[in-house]
Amino acid sequence: MNLQTLMPVENVIYLASNCDNDFVLFYAALLKSIETHHHTGEKIISHLIGDDITDENKRKVEESLNKGIIEIRWLSSKSFLPAGLNLPDDRSLFPITIYMNLYLAYSLPQEIKKILYLDVDLIVQDDISNLYNIDLGENIIAAALDRYKNFGHPWGGVRNHKVLGFSPDLPYLNTGVMLIDTEKWRANDITAKTINAINKHKKYSHLADQYGLNVVFGKLPWIVLPQKWNHVSFEKPVEKPSIIHFIAEKPTYTNYNGILEFSDIFYDYLNLTQFKETKKMSRFKTRVKKTKIVIQKLYRKLFDDFKV
Repeated sequence: MNLQTLMPVENVIYLASNCDNDFVLFYAALLKSIETHHHTGEKIISHLIGDDITDENKRKVEESLNKGIIEIRWLSSKSFLPAGLNLPDDRSLFPITIYMNLYLAYSLPQEIKKILYLDVDLIVQDDISNLYNIDLGENIIAAALDRYKNFGHPWGGVRNHKVLGFSPDLPYLNTGVMLIDTEKWRANDITAKTINAINKHKKYSHLADQYGLNVVFGKLPWIVLPQKWNHVSFEKPVEKPSIIHFIAEKPTYTNYNGILEFSDIFYDYLNLTQFKETKKMSRFKTRVKKTKIVIQKLYRKLFDDFKV
């Protein structure tokens, strides 16, 4: 698919997500929750960047949705990466598709001025237009705080913030929900700066893209969203969350340790899709999958070194 031929349309909400075949059922539940709560009339176009997603699973996602409301554009990471921009040197447990959010401003049609990036392990309980239509002003992105809240958090944050000259009180963003001004992103060279930060400080980039983006936005303007737009699944809410984020163990895992009500909400939407018969996965299987991710990354690194 030639992305640059997919011209933007007036009165459209542009979304982007990434996942592999194992997580496509989360994508289906996410989109179903968005469709259910969307009442303002805009067409929604969702770009899914993912590798090895089967035709059968693509069909199941599409048949779960009202095509008059949501259109999906399936893209592979190989075709999505722009020339001249490489992936970071990464050893995390996350699949390599996690970095695709860094390339949205370059690989999608540049006439798209604003795009909302969403992790797939989310459930939306509000009209997505209320988030998409936030005025970014002179800011490059809008995002909610991570559970670590600030750079100096003892369990997370930017662990080398002192060396980098950052205050420990700087707000620490979560990259699972990001509203992006694509023109300002390109103008400020966010992608290259983020990759450079990750590669330069590998020891501290255990949360992949999130470390690099926080380092970059420690010096650039961004909007802190109300926490209801990115509420983690294991914390009791003070108000109804507009977005529930299953950041740790997923509700489809037998060792899910989040709030049970949130798991029930997830299954309410999953059961409206073609993935409603999905069985829970054991902790052993999740560890095997993460081990495979690390091996694949090491293989890619060795192959790249051999080519050089």
